[in-house]
Amino acid sequence: AVQPKAASKLLAAAGLWSDPVIWCLSPTNLAFGFSAALMNGYMAVEFTEPQLGEKYVGYFATATAVLSAVFSQLFGMASVRMGTKGPVLFAGSLCFFGVPVLLLTCHFHSWHYWLIVPYILQGCGRAVYESTNRGIFADFFP
Repeated sequence: AVQPKAASKLLAAAGLWSDPVIWCLSPTNLAFGFSAALMNGYMAVEFTEPQLGEKYVGYFATATAVLSAVFSQLFGMASVRMGTKGPVLFAGSLCFFGVPVLLLTCHFHSWHYWLIVPYILQGCGRAVYESTNRGIFADFFP
C-alpha cells in the first residue's frame, strides 16, 4: 500500500503534467536518459569492451562521472557570469546530440583509446542535466 504522504507527493507530481512548461523543460531529461542508455548498453558492449577490455568500460564510466562533476562547477560559474542558463543548456544539448551523431557517422571499430570522446560528451551533457537543468526546473517550480 502507498503511504498517504507518498501518495500526495505522487499526485502533486502528476498535477504538473498539465502544465505546458514541464513538457518544454523535459527534453534534457529525455536526452540524458537515452544517451546514458546508449553509452552503457551499446557503446560499452559493442566498442569499448571489445577494443580495450572490460576494465576500460569502468574507467570510461568513471571519467564520465568525474568530468560531469568538473563541468558542473564550470557551467555553474559560466551561468552566473553570463546571467543566464540558456547557453549552458544549449552546450549540453549539443553534447547529447553529438553522441548519436558520432555513432552514426564514425566507424568506432578502430577508435581504441579515442572512444573516450563520446564519454566526454556524455559527461558534459550529464553535467548540464545534473546541475543547470535542475536549476532551470527550480526557477520555474520554486
